[in-house]
Amino acid sequence: MGGKNKQRTKGNVRPSSSGQAAELLAKERGTVPGFIGFGTSQSDLGYVPAVQGAEEIDSLVDADFRMVLRKLSKRDVITKLKATQEFGVMCKEREAEIVKGVLPYWSRIYCKISLDNDRRVREATQQAFEQLILKVKKHLAPYLKSIMGYWLIAQCDTYSPAASAAQVAFVKAFPSSKQSEALVFCRDEVLNVLQDHLLKETADTLSDPQTVPEEEREARFFRILTCSLLALKKLLCMLPKHENHSLEEKLMPLLCQQKFWKYSKHSVPQVRSAFFEMVSALCQYLPESIKFEGPRVCPAVLLSIDDSDAVVCPALWEAILYIVATIEDCWRHVNAKKGVLPKLWIILREGGRGLATVIYPNLLPFISKVPPGIMEPKLDFYRAFFSSIIQGLSSERAISSQSECSAIITAFMECLRYAMLQSIGEEDEQKQIQEMLIYDQLIPLIDAVLKETRLQNGSLFYQMADTLSSWEMKAETLNDDGSAEAFQRMDLKWNIFLQIIQKACSSSVKHLLVCDWLKGDILGEKLVMLADDLCYVGLKTTAALSESYSSEKWTLLSLVLSQHVRNEFLIGEIYVERIIDKLQAALSKARDLSEAGNTEPSVSFICDVASSFFSSVKGCLLMPSSEDLLFTIFQLCAQSQDTTHLPDLLVRKLKHTWLSGMNSLVHQLGLLQKQSTFLHKSALWVKNQIQFSPLDIKSLEVLISAIHDLLTKLLETGQLSGYLVGAYIGYITPNISEWEKLRESLSTEWLHRPLLEGRLSMNHERSGANVKLCDTVKLPSHLCTGALLSKIVLFVLENGVAFENHDVERKKMDGIIAELLYSLQWIEELENPPCLLLEFLNMLQVMNITYEKLSALSNKINLLQILFNRSKESGRLWSLTMAKLIKTDSIAACQIRDLYKTTDGFFPLTEGNLHTVQSLSPFLLEDEKEELVIQCTAKLMACMETELSSTDGAFGFLAILNSCLTNGNIDCRGLLSGILKIMITWKNDNEDIFLFSCNLKKSSPLLLGFNIEVMRYLPLVLKHSATPLADNEWDFILCSMMAWLETTSENHSLYQVPLVQIFACVSCDLASTFSAYFQEATPEVIENLPVNLISEWKEFFSEGIHNLLLPLLVKVTGENKLASEKSFQNSILMSLGEALTYISKDQLLSHKLPAKFVAGQKTNLPDKLQTLLNTLSPLLLFQARPVQVAVYHMLYKLMPELPTFDDEDLKSYGEEEEESTLSPPAALMSVLATQELLLESILESVPVGEFAVVQPLSDEFCLVLGYLFTWKLVLTFFKAASSQLRALYSQYLRRTKSLNKLLYHLFRLMPENPVFSGPASEVPNKETKTFFTEDVHLDVKATGVLSSQIPHLACSVYHITLKDLPAMVRLWWNSCEKRVFNVVDKFTSKYVSNVLSLQEISSVQSSTQLFNGMTVKARSATREVIATYSVDDIFIELIIQLPPNYPLGSITVESGKRVGVAVQQWRNWMLQLSTYLTHQNGSIMEGLALWKNNVDKRFEGVEDCMICFSVIHGSNYSLPKKACRTCKKKFHSACLYKWFTSSNKSTCPLCRETFF
Repeated sequence: MGGKNKQRTKGNVRPSSSGQAAELLAKERGTVPGFIGFGTSQSDLGYVPAVQGAEEIDSLVDADFRMVLRKLSKRDVITKLKATQEFGVMCKEREAEIVKGVLPYWSRIYCKISLDNDRRVREATQQAFEQLILKVKKHLAPYLKSIMGYWLIAQCDTYSPAASAAQVAFVKAFPSSKQSEALVFCRDEVLNVLQDHLLKETADTLSDPQTVPEEEREARFFRILTCSLLALKKLLCMLPKHENHSLEEKLMPLLCQQKFWKYSKHSVPQVRSAFFEMVSALCQYLPESIKFEGPRVCPAVLLSIDDSDAVVCPALWEAILYIVATIEDCWRHVNAKKGVLPKLWIILREGGRGLATVIYPNLLPFISKVPPGIMEPKLDFYRAFFSSIIQGLSSERAISSQSECSAIITAFMECLRYAMLQSIGEEDEQKQIQEMLIYDQLIPLIDAVLKETRLQNGSLFYQMADTLSSWEMKAETLNDDGSAEAFQRMDLKWNIFLQIIQKACSSSVKHLLVCDWLKGDILGEKLVMLADDLCYVGLKTTAALSESYSSEKWTLLSLVLSQHVRNEFLIGEIYVERIIDKLQAALSKARDLSEAGNTEPSVSFICDVASSFFSSVKGCLLMPSSEDLLFTIFQLCAQSQDTTHLPDLLVRKLKHTWLSGMNSLVHQLGLLQKQSTFLHKSALWVKNQIQFSPLDIKSLEVLISAIHDLLTKLLETGQLSGYLVGAYIGYITPNISEWEKLRESLSTEWLHRPLLEGRLSMNHERSGANVKLCDTVKLPSHLCTGALLSKIVLFVLENGVAFENHDVERKKMDGIIAELLYSLQWIEELENPPCLLLEFLNMLQVMNITYEKLSALSNKINLLQILFNRSKESGRLWSLTMAKLIKTDSIAACQIRDLYKTTDGFFPLTEGNLHTVQSLSPFLLEDEKEELVIQCTAKLMACMETELSSTDGAFGFLAILNSCLTNGNIDCRGLLSGILKIMITWKNDNEDIFLFSCNLKKSSPLLLGFNIEVMRYLPLVLKHSATPLADNEWDFILCSMMAWLETTSENHSLYQVPLVQIFACVSCDLASTFSAYFQEATPEVIENLPVNLISEWKEFFSEGIHNLLLPLLVKVTGENKLASEKSFQNSILMSLGEALTYISKDQLLSHKLPAKFVAGQKTNLPDKLQTLLNTLSPLLLFQARPVQVAVYHMLYKLMPELPTFDDEDLKSYGEEEEESTLSPPAALMSVLATQELLLESILESVPVGEFAVVQPLSDEFCLVLGYLFTWKLVLTFFKAASSQLRALYSQYLRRTKSLNKLLYHLFRLMPENPVFSGPASEVPNKETKTFFTEDVHLDVKATGVLSSQIPHLACSVYHITLKDLPAMVRLWWNSCEKRVFNVVDKFTSKYVSNVLSLQEISSVQSSTQLFNGMTVKARSATREVIATYSVDDIFIELIIQLPPNYPLGSITVESGKRVGVAVQQWRNWMLQLSTYLTHQNGSIMEGLALWKNNVDKRFEGVEDCMICFSVIHGSNYSLPKKACRTCKKKFHSACLYKWFTSSNKSTCPLCRETFF
């Protein structure tokens, strides 16, 4: 077997001992080696060496024993196992003396092999030890202390046969009376061994890491840990009680170590289980020690409560119960509500995780030891505890295992009884706990068990019987003070009632047996109480009963209400009514309670019961309570879910129930001819809703839908339908005074437009509701009433409902239609109706309540007559409503004539008559208007001075005259000038009636109205007068105009007064009218004017107008910086702005505004002009379109004048630096910077190329409009500048990147298809008009096409930018990302390039610019420009070709004929022209002029700059002036600057010498 090169046996890593090694060892130690001890030290190998030289030591050891002992020290398991068995046999067979000789060595080798890794070896060791004990008996005593610790560990071996063998050996060694004495004798040594194992040893110290695999080392270590803990427990159990005190002291070093307590969280279950067993023993035998260690032991045990390992769980729960029983303050050391109880709830909810039989029996003792403080609040504690148990019962393991199920149910019932006994009392908390335990815990458990058959094999029903029996006994023994209420409250008999009644209904015989009981008071009262309880519980409690439990009770109620036997109710009819009352009361509360709790189950059950009742019981609605119930359901159906807070499913169920009840009602009405209180009550409720309860759109829609359903059902009553529907309409329709109140509640904001436009006239302040509509969220009651009743009218007309008195009903319906038209007219007259009203109009469209539909179904003549009568009576909005009907239906003049017969009927004038005539005037025949004009003129002639401002006086007659003259072309035959003469007479007699240059604060509305009509009359004189006006008449007109404007200017603080506002607007309009008249006057008109009138107008009147109005604009906008299109100021700003658009440039430059300068503002402008710019430019930011348009028109007139002021400083630019810049007017650029910031925030989310729709007159609209106006002004300024200045301005725009931002914004504001939707062209086959072919008209008052104004204006700005800044646009385009690049190219090529190319060609063709020596021609068909240059013998022809995407693409310059020019020079010139056309911001003609100038200079002897090879610089148009002192060559300053900065050198580009 030997040999040096042989492979050693596995595990045998040491060489065999030899004689030489033994000798060497003897020499070193000075002794002969004998047996090395069999100790526990890792370094002690425990083997028996050769016998040679040791005879005197081991003479008592038999040779065979010696051989066996050597085998026991081997590592091979089989060898050790056989040696152990052999040792046992030898101990049994050999003599006692021989065996005794082995004891010194056996005691040490036993300590090792009793912990062997192999369980068979450990078992055989204990069996051999038993034989040894039987042989040596008391002679073992000297060696007992060394082996007792390991012997105890062996008795706790995890391998049961080994443990059992060790225990047998222990019993054989010591009788039961001596066992504790033996342990006391060896106590200290045992504790040392156990403490070493628990605190010091590790897997690597117990086994050799070099020879034993890690897995085996760890397994051995964990097993020894487990056995040591169990051995410690065994020691505690077996020691006598009087030893406990000394044992406490010995255990202190162990218990004070944190490592020991960490075994509760050990990863190995066996270790944890042993630890918890040991803790239980400590509690049992050493309670004082464990109390002292409470801070450690309590968290270690209680926080492990969720340990669900099957090995650990029994020991853990034993330890838990010992801890809570032994340590009174154990809960002080843990956070019960965060650390312990949540873990327990989880375990219970999961049904014990398969360990219910272990865990659940411990629950009752556990909760009995939980102190009250930990339970607080007890209600929540018990709810969580029992709910978790019930939830755990539904786990799959619990359901599938009968033992688990039984354990859970038993624990539940035990704990429930305990909790009930603990909660007996009359306090609120105790009652709440009692109710919760019964209704929320016990009954749901019973319900769950009844549903799940697999749970029914358990002990629940037996437990339940015992529980009820014990409660009954308890209730009897308790006092009568109410303490037993909890035990009396549980009622599980309703299911029995249901079964009895169902069986009673199955046959008449069975019914007879219980008939008296069914009809009796006891059952009736019980059922009423049941209904009350069900409704109360469902609507009030947050934790409602389980649905199935309630469902049985609802089924019982439904049965007794709906089931009939021999056409009679099952129970007494009085009880049926009372139950219905309960249901109705519950439903009426459902809406209020639905926000707080879950009312859905109860309402749903009530619906089911009611639906069954309505559909099953004939004549059920004869009972008042039934109709009340139907009415309540109708109320819930007729209100929106925002009001009722009911879910969709419930609303559908309610509607189904209501329709079921309506079916029954209709059937009842048809058969019994009985009047229904439901119809009357519901109609009055609906009337109240629409008149007094503010509704939103959704609520109104729901209400109209419910009424439509109701009327549809009423049609099913046959002959009665006409009567019922008519009565229903009568109930809902307001009477005359109610209609009047509804109309008065409408806001009077509508009056502003008709008064301003002159369609109505008033000489008193408006009366009625002055409510601001901008923030309203509820519809006005008049609109709701009109919409609902109109829907009913449409329903009646469409279904042809026949009434008894058809004419009367038809007249009522026409009145309703008139009221709706009134509502619609009110909305139409509002300047900016809020979104709510627009949604209302949309709702009418969706519901088909349209003007066309009503007009088609109604009697137009009757409707018109109603409106005419109301107009004559009240005027105002009724008059406008009448006019709308006439216009929409194109009613003939003869039919209109039939309304009033003769014009005499309008006199004497009242407000109603006046407004009626004003509204009819557009539709009257010319002779009728002429008749009215003559009548009014005659009355004016005879008018007394005191009657001038009254309605039936000059005010009213002038108002009619103005309306007739405005809406027709009447032959007045000199009447108008006669009226003018009368006015002059009035002025001469009493000038005070004309509000000239006065304070209006104390002026009466009568005078304001009169002056407004006079002002409106004066322009009509110019239009209709047959003869020229005389000098004194012109003086009266113009002087009056100026005086009224002064009044307007002085009273700007009163503009919020409606009539003052109209006065101001009309006076400004008057100024606009005369400004336009004189501006557009033809020579023929001027001939008929007084001689000096034109000069007077220009020198005095026109200048006076604008000296008043320009400061007024600044004042008004300064006072109302936040004014918008929606404010009351808008109309004034519109009229004021319109008047200011006629101001001339000279009048602007001679303004009288206060000086306004900005610190640090760079400017070359005179102070007066700078003040004007600083004052007007910020108004481009004003949030009102009229101001922006007016300011734009004024500034536009100034822009061409401004560049001339920069010409003076032009010489100082461009000489020293490469990129000199000059800013356009600083006032404009400051405004532009503000606009850019605001616009970026609005448009940044819109991708370039996508069209951003801007809502007209919104804040965004005004911002975008001002931005585009500012750019139009900047571009106008740019175009007016010289080429040199343009270069500096464009450099500034490039540096600030303002132009780039503009172009990006334009491609968000221009539409994808910029088609112009103006008036259709009369010329057929004409090219499509676009925003690029048509000019944008910017009128202050033109608000009709606002939706297209921003897109059109954006296209206009883009067009101008391409035309005047082509090079900069081209530069931007080439720098764009690919997507934007393609979008810009495609759009420009499609819509702009052709327009610009034609304009460029056309400008070349029509150009009057003459070049000395050069001629320019253009070919429009080929888009070419041909320039021919000739001087002396030199002849050059250049062909300039425009690209398809001009001006984005590069312009190509091709060679034509050339004579007398060198090829290189020719190429240079072609390159220069191409460069000029590509990089200069101007037209082709300007580029050619620059190029010709360059060539001319070349022929004049000026040399090219040797950097750019051009005589004239391409940007600043300078000549080469900077000369090198060495080579004498000249360069442009800008070119040199670029050369120096880019090369980082200061040498000459040619000779490379230093440039001085």
